[in-house]
Amino acid sequence: MSSKISGCHTRQLDGNDCGVACVSSVLKYHGLYYGIDYLRDLLNKKNEYTIKDLISIFTSFPCFTTKAIQIEENKSEETFKNIEMPCIALINKNNEGHYIVIYAVEKDKLIISDPLQEQTNKLSLDNFEKSFSGIALIINKNETSLNKVSYSGESDKFKKLSFFKDLTKGNKLFFFFIFLFSLVVVILTAAASLFLKLIVDLIIPNNLNETLSFLAIVFLSIALVRVFFDYFRNIFIIKLAYKLDERMADNYFDKIINLPINFFHNRDDGEIISRFNDSIHVRNIFSTNIVTAILDLTIILGVGFTLYLINNILFLTVLLPILFLVTIAVLFYKILNRRNERLMISQSVSTSYLVQFLKNMTSIYSFNKKDYFRHSFKKVYSKQLKATLNEEKMVNLNQMLNQLVKGLFFVIILWVGAQQVINDSITIGTLLVINTLTMFLLNSLERIIGAQSEIQKGLVATDRFNSILNYPVYFKGNQPIDKKIQKIDIENFSYSFDFFDRIFENVNLKIEQNDHVLLMGKSGVGKSTFAKTLVRLYEIPPSSIFINNQDALEFNVKSLREKILYLSESPFLFKDTIRENLCMGEQFTVEEIRSACDISEISDTIFSSELGLDFVLNENASNLSTGQKQRLYLAKSILKKPDVIVMDESLSNVDNELFEKIHWNLKSLDCIIISIYHNAGDIKKFNRILELNDKNIIEHESYAYSTGS
Repeated sequence: MSSKISGCHTRQLDGNDCGVACVSSVLKYHGLYYGIDYLRDLLNKKNEYTIKDLISIFTSFPCFTTKAIQIEENKSEETFKNIEMPCIALINKNNEGHYIVIYAVEKDKLIISDPLQEQTNKLSLDNFEKSFSGIALIINKNETSLNKVSYSGESDKFKKLSFFKDLTKGNKLFFFFIFLFSLVVVILTAAASLFLKLIVDLIIPNNLNETLSFLAIVFLSIALVRVFFDYFRNIFIIKLAYKLDERMADNYFDKIINLPINFFHNRDDGEIISRFNDSIHVRNIFSTNIVTAILDLTIILGVGFTLYLINNILFLTVLLPILFLVTIAVLFYKILNRRNERLMISQSVSTSYLVQFLKNMTSIYSFNKKDYFRHSFKKVYSKQLKATLNEEKMVNLNQMLNQLVKGLFFVIILWVGAQQVINDSITIGTLLVINTLTMFLLNSLERIIGAQSEIQKGLVATDRFNSILNYPVYFKGNQPIDKKIQKIDIENFSYSFDFFDRIFENVNLKIEQNDHVLLMGKSGVGKSTFAKTLVRLYEIPPSSIFINNQDALEFNVKSLREKILYLSESPFLFKDTIRENLCMGEQFTVEEIRSACDISEISDTIFSSELGLDFVLNENASNLSTGQKQRLYLAKSILKKPDVIVMDESLSNVDNELFEKIHWNLKSLDCIIISIYHNAGDIKKFNRILELNDKNIIEHESYAYSTGS
């Protein structure tokens, strides 16, 4: 099996990811490194991926063309030898569909990548035929287009190395001092072990009272110095942990705020939070485990060499438990890795469930469903507890075997050492020193092995954390919008989440300055999707939306969203004063704030309070009604003086009288207003009436549009 094929394997993250994992493996084979996280987001679904879905993912990469074929029974070998490889095959596994990648045919075996396995392996053609459904996906590549791909990424190995290298950047001095101080502590501890040898072999036999006092003072001084060095070493470890936490948090949030909106739509809150919490395990690898492991390895080599010089028979006796302990570590590596991964996934599921549980307590209380959600959470949390139990059982077994080896060989070493003393090969003092050094060596080895679980947990956490940091982000357009938006032209605009089922197609529309547009349509026809494409929350095809006669893709997103504001029906308000919620770091005068609040009809609510703008909102502004939150949210958008405001049901909880007042007030603004509502009862406030129906936008005759009608 070639090294190229062996490195092209992606394990699935859960039971539904086998198809996406296969796509990732095929892309790796062609030098494109895209993780499951990114590929899943190319589809508007989370599970039950069909061949059609896999074709849809490959359609996102113009360098590939795909074709699904039906292979006749017992014709697999002949077919695979005559098509471009690798391909993806659908097999039956445990009475369910399962995807695998087939890389090559070697004699009567297939080289495959099964996402359920740890690595690529071989499968006999006979066994394959028994489970093969007959359906395969051929993937043809275009070398010319492949060379033009703007992002290819790095292999998982290089991603991890780059991540670790970035973390150590600027912290090398901390690592140096931690290692140096640790080395001093080790040397002083080893030196302290000589005290007992000197007492037994020198002081007591020769009755050296004065020398004893001198040595006692010397070794007391050594103990004090060791404590101080240990203290300062821990100070450096704490500071290093702080700097690592700060850097990882900065990297994480810098990435999060640049991710596409569908990333958040396709993930639970708890999953994103748990990925951030994984940084704790990553930090522990660097701040303690790796430094300690390097130090302990140095101790093992140094003490081992010292023991060899003192007595080679005892050295060989000490070597045996080291080999046993290393063997145990190797045997438990993959098992602990899988258990850690399952535990982290179950923790993210529990966190997600708890977050949505806490966010919706009002509904839970009003429906009297406290018991239902308590039992539901218990069911979810029990899976986490089971994963924790399985991991701790395995860690406990690992530790028990280590303790067994250590305990047995402690006796064996003393046994062999005593024989050496009886044979006059060594003195009793030397035996005591050897015993101390041996325990020192075994303790170092035990720490390395004891850190195995934490290091593996950290490596799994690194993969999960990196899946966010390495998520591909494309920034199209770099021009700012310098002029006021006078018009928006939409030409032959079609949009689909999966390249097959279009939400709307060939839409043509012109929106001009000061238009007040109403977009109507039934639920689920794509009104919100259309609105979000205007601010590029969803990416759009080239030459489909033009702003002031220029392709919208030529403008940078930040500038575009300064000019066009999208308001959803769920206002974003946070725990702070009303002033801070309205300004969000910008400076506005009280007159500007009051003017915006007057237009959105929220002034009375704010300024009738003694605290006024200094009134503190609870989390999610739970101390305001939904209608008040929506009006405050509108005031926030008016303060930014945009050229276009897109209101997607953003006043859905405002009563009719206020609703009408607000829309008449909005006429005073020199901007385009695009409103999306289900209810067409107040269409007289708009000069243009649009309806999204049957995948297209139809314009209806508008009512009179004047301040008095």
